[in-house]
Order: sequence, then C-alpha cells, then structure tokens
Amino acid sequence: MLKLLAALPSQTQAQQAEQLAKILTVLRVANIDDSQRLTLMATVIDASDQLIATLRQSYIYETGALSDIQIGYVAQIKSLYYSMIMVYDRVIRHKTSLLNNQRKYAASNGWQRYFNGDKSSSTTLAIAIYQTLQMYQKLLGEEALCYQKPSSYLWHKINQLYYLAYQYHAAEINMSVTAGTSVPRRFISVLPNLFIQSIKCTCHASSQYSARPTFVT
Repeated sequence: MLKLLAALPSQTQAQQAEQLAKILTVLRVANIDDSQRLTLMATVIDASDQLIATLRQSYIYETGALSDIQIGYVAQIKSLYYSMIMVYDRVIRHKTSLLNNQRKYAASNGWQRYFNGDKSSSTTLAIAIYQTLQMYQKLLGEEALCYQKPSSYLWHKINQLYYLAYQYHAAEINMSVTAGTSVPRRFISVLPNLFIQSIKCTCHASSQYSARPTFVT
C-alpha cells in the first residue's frame, strides 16, 4: 500500500483519484487491527490532501457557474471524503460494539461500578470519531466553496458523532501518547472549535448561496 501511495505523484489526477479510492476500499474491508487501520489512514489522508488541493485550484477562484469538468472535480473530492468516512465508520462500529459488550458483561456480573472500559478501544474510538468529524467538516467546507446549500444530512451526522463522543466519554480521553495520527492531546479541547468552524462553513454557504448559479441540487 505504501508503494502505491509513493507512486501517486507520477500519475494523472484521474489515476490518483482512482487509486486512492481503491486503497480506501481495501482499508475498509481489510481484516487488520483498527489501530493499524488508523495509522495507515493518516498516510492516505496526506496523499489525498495533496490531490484535493490540486483539484481545487481549478475552481476555487471561479466566480461564475462551474463547468462540467469542474463539477467532476468537486464530485471526486466529495467521493474521497465519503470513502474516508466509510473507513472510520467501520472502526467506530467495531469499537462501540466491543465496548457495549464489555459493559453488558460487567453489568451481568455485578462489576459495573468498577468497570472503566477498555482504554485501548476507547482511545481508538475517540480518534475515529474525531477524524470522521473532520471529514464532515471538510464536506461542509466544500459546499461553502461551491456556494451550495448546506446539507442537513451532514449536520445530522455531525450531531450524531458529537453525541457518540460524549456517550462513550471519548471527549475526555488523553490521546497525547497516540502515534501516527493528527488528533490533539485532548479531544474535548477541540470539540467547540470543530463545531464553530462547521457553523462558519454553513453560514458562508447560506449567505452566498445565490451568488453563483446553482449547479447541484
């Protein structure tokens, strides 16, 4: 996988997007440890960010309606973000299921008052939630860049993740020892900032929605 990522700069933009989509699919279905999955995702995100930045240059300063080619670039970027979300979603589902089973076992044996949960699973869950929130925030930002009407679906997913973070105490976890990710030391310290940035993206898109001819329903 690392060799495939290293070869991306020598490929066309379309080839890079296709290769990244394949890599993300493999990461989503691969039978590997979730911590390893997250570490590999950090490398994939770096490569994806470079491609996304290049694709955006074709329309970021556009003042009129986007061309079909530019709309295609927007679709590629959104597709990459959603593919990343699907990888993180697998981690979230697995870890929440594991933690729920542990809680049920502790409760059935009368150990619930002593049960603090699997710290490793909780940390991995916190990282996956944080990274997923960032992906949804970037999708909101993409809508703002394209002067699209803010998506209620994105806000629904963001709200779900905020609730999940507090439900599993992910916001209180110290992740300073976590390697291979860009997650800050304390998740809780950035939750308000992520929320505010998401609101700014939505407000910008709402205020500018009619400034450019609509090209996406």
